[in-house]
Amino acid sequence: MPIYEKDEYLPTIIHEFNHSFINPLLAKNEEAFEENGKEIYKAVGYEMSQQAYGSWQTMLNESLVRASVIKYFIDHGANETEIQMMLNKETNNGFIWIKGLVDELRQYDNQRNKYSTFESYIPVLSNAYKIFAEKISQYDAQKPKVESIKEFTNDDTKVSPKIKTITINFDKPLSGKGYSVNYGSKGQSAFPKLDNIYYTNENKSVVMEVQLVTDKEYQFVLTGKNFKTEQGIPLKTYEISFKTK
Repeated sequence: MPIYEKDEYLPTIIHEFNHSFINPLLAKNEEAFEENGKEIYKAVGYEMSQQAYGSWQTMLNESLVRASVIKYFIDHGANETEIQMMLNKETNNGFIWIKGLVDELRQYDNQRNKYSTFESYIPVLSNAYKIFAEKISQYDAQKPKVESIKEFTNDDTKVSPKIKTITINFDKPLSGKGYSVNYGSKGQSAFPKLDNIYYTNENKSVVMEVQLVTDKEYQFVLTGKNFKTEQGIPLKTYEISFKTK
């Protein structure tokens, strides 16, 4: 007999049920969120796209739905450790403003005498998103970024299969204490065979020793999990794609 544990099904039910309320409400008030929603999407667009959230509107729907799930568990006895785990999970999914959004739901809940419906709270939430966007934009501007690739340009379709290294240059030095390279959207089959990875150029470049074959599409993603500055600021996620001759 199948067994359905509450921890497995309940968050999903709450999540999907919330969409029936949140999606129409945000669509009705889209103009109030457009400018700041687009600004936030610039910073986390890659993380959103990996979850099939291809627009700022979808991102805002998802963020408010996820915050609502966390607020539900706060109201129904979840402990601080459980709540922090939920916040961390959503932050790692790219919703880095999730804690502020949950705080907004708490503020709304504490002022129901003033805001009888959530729609009446929309102007306040819109102002909160202006602050979210400003902070996220400032943080995103501090992130190190990929400046260039020495051996070819990104998305090149005529890369020599004889090259033995891929040298990636950053706009500022990293800590040099590790690396994080993941599969891209094309999956494991497009991931190049790596022999070694090391830093050079005073940690402003990383060299990947590779073995390539002819007429093949390659793809991989550099993430900020381990590519960080000395101050701990993570690299802005960057996907590299190319095809050999």
